[in-house]
Amino acid sequence: MSFIESKYAQEIINFKFPKFKDIPDIGLYMEQMLKLLNTYLSVFAIKEEQMMTSTMVNNYVKQKLITPPVNKKYSRTQMLYLLVICLLKQILNISDIAKLLEWEKLKYETEVAYNFFCVEIENALHAAFVTRDFSAPTSAKQASEISELFRSEVLAFANKIYVTKYICYLNDSNAKI
Repeated sequence: MSFIESKYAQEIINFKFPKFKDIPDIGLYMEQMLKLLNTYLSVFAIKEEQMMTSTMVNNYVKQKLITPPVNKKYSRTQMLYLLVICLLKQILNISDIAKLLEWEKLKYETEVAYNFFCVEIENALHAAFVTRDFSAPTSAKQASEISELFRSEVLAFANKIYVTKYICYLNDSNAKI
């Protein structure tokens, strides 16, 4: 069996990133939110690791990457930012993520920026795992320096996931390159 046919590649190929409308628009307590986020992100986890923990969330609140919960409940917007932060921290440091999110907030509405991110992450994963063609045009309605930065980030993330999943495949199957 080739890598592209393996469970490692297939789970990424079939993955759909949750769009804005798919994220609950009700306040969720920490444990509920973590369960949901880790379910969404489980495809990127290695073995049974948790992609997001309460310690991480509390640190992101302290670092002002997300706003504090209201009455111990987290909103849709906070969950969106946590999803993005969780992916970007795989390739960037937290201070760089904070700057990028700050610039994004100045340029785009949250729903628009998040849905753009979703489309671009799916496109990047498809390019990394299926076509190996990274020349697709942007999905942004109006390209900007910020949209190109986000595209570059998701391409870097997709390639990192490709390498990580390929290594898992090689380790599990004792396959040869």
